[in-house]
Amino acid sequence: MRYVLFKESSFYLLKIFVLVSLILVFAMFTRQIARQVRFLDVKSIDVLGNNIVDTSTIIILSGITRDKNIIKIDVEKSKRMIETHPFIRAVGLTLKDLDFTITVDERQPFVFLSYNNALLVLDSDGVILQKKSMLTDYDLPVLTGVDIEEIPEEGDRLNDKGVERGLYWFKAIPLELWSQISEINIENPAKIIIYTLDGLKIFLTKGSGISEKFEILYNKLLELKEKKYSIEYIDLRSSNGDIIIKELSN
Repeated sequence: MRYVLFKESSFYLLKIFVLVSLILVFAMFTRQIARQVRFLDVKSIDVLGNNIVDTSTIIILSGITRDKNIIKIDVEKSKRMIETHPFIRAVGLTLKDLDFTITVDERQPFVFLSYNNALLVLDSDGVILQKKSMLTDYDLPVLTGVDIEEIPEEGDRLNDKGVERGLYWFKAIPLELWSQISEINIENPAKIIIYTLDGLKIFLTKGSGISEKFEILYNKLLELKEKKYSIEYIDLRSSNGDIIIKELSN
């Protein structure tokens, strides 16, 4: 009887020993796996191409953090989240040696749009970058004379014929004239009014030869400035290329 009890006790002790051994082996194996997984943690995050949006803002939007395992990172989701920022046009994400590089293509402020006593900031494609802004925020000309029923959210394109027409005129302005333009009013398509920083009014109408007319205008402004003439307006609407200059009355 004692032999049987001893035999059974030995058997149970053996089972306990085997179970404890398996637990220890499993713990060691798990620790080894954890160490290997940590080798896949993000080491660094670099942001390139941003001149307007803060680097910290882009990293927060991406959801990527240092020491986060790359297996848990959804690259496409991170790109989509960064692109929710109205100033971000496109995003590229690359991974090399556990170092993430985020490359962004930013939208650039192009013009102010006057709307309901407020100033919106648009890029050259008509995308709304800011709904509320001040003239001191950016050195930009203003688009006026546009009647808009509804304004979409920041980051969305403003699909409006008037806005498209206004952007057309701004894009037609040569670089050497750009710094002198204060406002373009497109309320009357037959009488587009460009205001310079000096308060000079320039009348235009849509048609062929816009580039040539702007070149003539630029040369004429240089001539008038050199001769120190006081001009009320310049009319470039003539189809035959004539320029009408109205001097200020004394």
